[in-house]
Amino acid sequence: GSILSGFPRAQRLFGQDQFRAVLSTSAVERKCFVEVFVRPNQAGFARLGIVVGRKAVARAVDRNLCKRWVRERFRATHLELAGLDVVVRFRPCRDKRTSRDARPEIYEVLSAIARCRDSLLA
Repeated sequence: GSILSGFPRAQRLFGQDQFRAVLSTSAVERKCFVEVFVRPNQAGFARLGIVVGRKAVARAVDRNLCKRWVRERFRATHLELAGLDVVVRFRPCRDKRTSRDARPEIYEVLSAIARCRDSLLA
């Protein structure tokens, strides 16, 4: 299969309009490295968008690693996130931590959203 076989096109957000629609809602979860925006969708399954800018994570190799961690966790929780559009946006962390410390935050926020999915769909 292809490299992206575990993350099909249908489960991705594309284009400014789709990202703007989700980012226009207030952040559901906010941590040092990440903030997560969620919006109900009509698709019946979860869709993911990831925003990792250079200001938030300077090195390209670290940006790619952060995106991989988000996709990894999304694959594990996408059934619990059904009916939601989710955008994970990385932000500069003011602490003296590196982007490699973002992984536990990613897991924590996506798991928390999966737990409170029903209230987000209301």
